[in-house]
Amino acid sequence: MKVIFVRHGNTDYTKVDGRNFVGLGFDFVPLSEKGAIKIHEMKNDQRLLGADLLLSSPFTRTLQTAAIIGNEINKDITVEMDLHEWLPDRTFSYKSSEEGIEFYYDFLNTKGIHPLDRSVNWESFTNVRKRVLTVLDKYSHLNKIIVISHCIAMSSILDGKDPNFSKTIKNGAIVEYEYKGA
Repeated sequence: MKVIFVRHGNTDYTKVDGRNFVGLGFDFVPLSEKGAIKIHEMKNDQRLLGADLLLSSPFTRTLQTAAIIGNEINKDITVEMDLHEWLPDRTFSYKSSEEGIEFYYDFLNTKGIHPLDRSVNWESFTNVRKRVLTVLDKYSHLNKIIVISHCIAMSSILDGKDPNFSKTIKNGAIVEYEYKGA
């Protein structure tokens, strides 16, 4: 099955900063105006044509990206909960985007493997990969799907070994992948 991964467009965290959100509240962040424009400009990209299905993570930035693309290619959106981004805190209690960024750098520095010498609450890279593979397997009978997701979720499939690969996947990137099953 051909998978067309699309990373969501650029975001605007000012829309959620200062709202006293905790944990998943930070995932309400929408696309920036520039991010939305860039996604609209993808309408002529041939890789997006002929898909059997358009899947999206449930987070605001991916849903907004999927809505723009779906409108341009005349496809409805199917939301898959397990396409969400890596969880910086599985207790959903972190209180700022800065704290989430600290967890992210810890995650990258340890290559997404929980250190034995201390307890961490972030989601492991292996777990991200398992849940995204479960989604892809569900649709493996199709010829071509578009998956709107996040950099770590994408890199868990595209590289599968090192979450630092995620830094190479820019906002609005389109990456083709031939999925042969888990």
